[in-house]
Amino acid sequence: MPEVCQYGLNEFFYEEGRKTQALLRKILPAGLQLKYPVDREEKLGVPVEELLKLRYSKDPEDQYFFKRLLLETRRRSGEDISQEEEKELQNLEYSRKEKLFKVIDSVENYILVKEAIQKLPERGYESKAAEIALALGEYATAREALQKLLERGYNYNATYNATKIALALAEKDPNAAREAVQRLLEEGYESGATKIALVLAEKDPNAAREAMQKLLERGYESDAAKIALALGEYATAREAMQKLLERGYNSEAAKIALAVAKQIPEQVLYPLLYFQEVLLTHQVQSEELAFSYIRIAGLLREGRDLGTLIVKDIPSFRAIKEYSLKINSLLTADKQTPNVEVFWQNNQERLARLFNISSELTKNLINSKLSQFGFPRLQRILELADSFSLDFEANLNLLIEKTKTTEIATFEKLLELYDAYLRMNLKTALSQQIENLLSKSPLTPQEAVAALSKELFLQFSRKLGIQAEISDKTLSQWNLEYLSKLFFAERNFQEESKEALRLIIKSALQGDFEKIILREPFDSSRYSRKELEMIQEIQHHNQQVETEFQRVGLDYHFWLRGKPIREFSVGVSEVEKQQAIENFLKELSEIFFNILGRRRENIPGILPADRGKALFNKVFKKYGLGFNENGQLTFFKGKGEINPLDIKPALQETIDFLQSELESIVDERQRADLSTALDHLRNISDALPKLHETLKQKGYLLQIKPWERQPGYDIFQGNYTHCCIAVENFNQAAILDYLTDTGINVIEIKDKNTDQTIAQSFIFMAQNPEGQNILVLDNVEINNNYRGLHQTIRQHLFEYIKEYAERLAIKPEKKINTILLGTAYNDVDTSGLPYRDITLFKIGGGGVAGRQYLDSFGSSWVDPSRPTTKTFYVVLDLLKPSETRREVSQFELLTQLDEATLEQILSVEQASFPAAMQSTKEDLRETLENPNGIQIILRAADGTIVGYLASKPHNEALEELRQYDPKMQEEENALYIESIAILPESRSLRTFLQLGRTLLQEVKNRGFKKITMHARVASGLSSALQKRYGAKHLRTIDNWYNFGEPFDYLEIEV
Repeated sequence: MPEVCQYGLNEFFYEEGRKTQALLRKILPAGLQLKYPVDREEKLGVPVEELLKLRYSKDPEDQYFFKRLLLETRRRSGEDISQEEEKELQNLEYSRKEKLFKVIDSVENYILVKEAIQKLPERGYESKAAEIALALGEYATAREALQKLLERGYNYNATYNATKIALALAEKDPNAAREAVQRLLEEGYESGATKIALVLAEKDPNAAREAMQKLLERGYESDAAKIALALGEYATAREAMQKLLERGYNSEAAKIALAVAKQIPEQVLYPLLYFQEVLLTHQVQSEELAFSYIRIAGLLREGRDLGTLIVKDIPSFRAIKEYSLKINSLLTADKQTPNVEVFWQNNQERLARLFNISSELTKNLINSKLSQFGFPRLQRILELADSFSLDFEANLNLLIEKTKTTEIATFEKLLELYDAYLRMNLKTALSQQIENLLSKSPLTPQEAVAALSKELFLQFSRKLGIQAEISDKTLSQWNLEYLSKLFFAERNFQEESKEALRLIIKSALQGDFEKIILREPFDSSRYSRKELEMIQEIQHHNQQVETEFQRVGLDYHFWLRGKPIREFSVGVSEVEKQQAIENFLKELSEIFFNILGRRRENIPGILPADRGKALFNKVFKKYGLGFNENGQLTFFKGKGEINPLDIKPALQETIDFLQSELESIVDERQRADLSTALDHLRNISDALPKLHETLKQKGYLLQIKPWERQPGYDIFQGNYTHCCIAVENFNQAAILDYLTDTGINVIEIKDKNTDQTIAQSFIFMAQNPEGQNILVLDNVEINNNYRGLHQTIRQHLFEYIKEYAERLAIKPEKKINTILLGTAYNDVDTSGLPYRDITLFKIGGGGVAGRQYLDSFGSSWVDPSRPTTKTFYVVLDLLKPSETRREVSQFELLTQLDEATLEQILSVEQASFPAAMQSTKEDLRETLENPNGIQIILRAADGTIVGYLASKPHNEALEELRQYDPKMQEEENALYIESIAILPESRSLRTFLQLGRTLLQEVKNRGFKKITMHARVASGLSSALQKRYGAKHLRTIDNWYNFGEPFDYLEIEV
């Protein structure tokens, strides 16, 4: 060792220095790793004097490191190491690992206890906080709490309630005890159930765990925590403590924290306190300590360098917070968080758990969720970590490394699946699945997700009470790719929706779902009384739907079971691509044969044999060109798929060679033939980019048909098109309603190559007050990867839906003459479609619950059986003559208002809005005559006014409007849009965009910096402004101006 001190480690170990330092760095005591972080693994980074301090330490980590260092030094100098010394080193290594495992196990408990110490004094429970601090040996904290008590005149009185549990039943007959627990819980005797479960924690952990979960769900957090502590499940104990603190049961929360504190070994407290001291020297903030502790535990668990926390993880955490702060201001109000710092302070431990699994994937996942969905969705993702423990985090880390997972979508699915396993107390099943998967080689991420999904689904079916074996055929009907989303959704469902979900899954797995929907006989003995009541409600509702369909002359049987199919192709098919390549090669081959001749047939070419050979050697050999036995040109052998552009250089050099030859040819006939061949080659060369584009085009065979109403596939309809009713989204319960309500149908478009839904429209039948049947497409949604096909999809979907509607009417007089499309969230182009306000109600009413989520009725949960007036696009309308288009030809700034102009604008107002929304003549006059605003009128070619825009300065509108929107604030240099109205026959995307350009130009000329307005949701105006002009949505007023409709408050920065 003196030599090491004198020469330094790098010099002593010479060529092997870096390798040896990497080894020593790995076994360096955790505290020194944290104190002296390094940016390279092969760098020890610790001063020699610090290493010398370890010589007389009694700590097993220090002793092991120092002994290992001495032995490595002696080995390097050629000395022999005795067996006794090797044995001593092994014993020290065992002691070191034992200590580190204790530290790892105690980190989470330490955080839990520290949280209690922090929160209890704030609530007047200083004595409890002091007692816990004493158990941790944090005497300064205890003294501080005691001082506060003395100042307030209280006596320090530590209390401790211990319950003796010795139940002979649990000791002698665990099975009977387990049954007793279940019975007591059913009867509401939670206290007795807890006592038995505590004894069962050792005899039958699974039974105790099940009782713990039920107690937690019922709000008996204290009892659940007792069982959790007996099981050593500190995550559940912590959850219970947090809930007790939230509900104000501080004394009960303190008992949990104290019990946990007393279970932290004394020898572990010192390194934990030392870690805290070191972290503070590295300027780690107090609000980052919980993140740091969890991350330390994870790094220790993986045997990784603790310096990673300082060098990489803390900077990453801060970068995430910085990005969050930046993007928060850019998000709409519903996606923001009130305080970014508080958000991450509350979620730092969850973030650390995800870092323990994969820091890189976690960072990418967070950035993706924030930019797409904002903080509410991110919160739900982070909460997945609540059920994780260090062991399972390490297992998932191994699985990700094994499968080389790089996609955040796969990472998210794995998190969701792990969470579902752990929430359903399937730890043993999960561990076994992970063990099986890690033994396979190779293993793809998709295979891992599929295997975990299948086993989880089987386990879930058992929990639903399905005892019969589930066949592979039944399992194959479920889309396992999205199964993790289903369990993530179930995690956040309201209890009523959870029950509906369980019934749908159970009945589908048992083959009864279709029978229930069709009201056919099924084996009712396999369902509970509550489930049978739900089934009865579903069947009663659908009986009403059928009755209503019959009453209005619609074919219910066709609606429910008819499956007309329409197929169409988009793009270039593979057959067409192959034909294009063959034609290209055939034409080029014929030209080359004309130039070079055919030696086998002894047919001469345009070029003499020697010049043909020169061309072949100079160009053909260079680029690998040749001819196969069929006389067809071949090129780039062994390089896979043909890219026509690859031959362009060879063609150009051939053309250059032939052009040079042409200049030396005297024979007129030969010159003419070669000139013709050159022209053909130049034409082919010019056409190559077009051929390349043709071959690049994707070819799709698409199919339109009604859905199968098969839960295993159709419960994920929203996921296929990234829509708001995807099972994990906030309107996830909507798909459960649609599945059980036969008044809703879905027309889906599938890619036949993948057999996956790529677009769909939820449809329903409605009537207007005159009793005419109307088919409504709620909206049309398309998968992001297929939105480039929206024009073709619209064309074929509309044609299909017209034919579909013709087959629905039983009698000619009940023919459906009107097809409408809702105006919200459409992924097809709606420009050119006329739209107007129509009053209607849904035939058959709302779903089983009487309310239904419909985008066409305002993107909200409504009772669609009530007559409602909304704006719709008109896809088909034979009830009234089609309107003649009146294109806008002039956009004019209104500087002087006369009576004739006002009358025309009033006519536009009355034709554009429902009566309740129409401004009076005097209201219009007041706004249009305001010289401080910008007023624009739209004229047709004949000079008739067909539209207008009215505005005034924001602060002038504020006084009147604040009573309807209390959040409105003063805005300097802002223009408020009062109204935009255009006659239906003059509306188009071109008109809308030109009006926007005219307005923005004048806004800039007048010095306004911002445009504000309350935009109607149902008409699609709000959505259009957000998409086309980047309008920022700040809030929605559900009943704006007492119109009975939601309006969005928008701002556009100029």
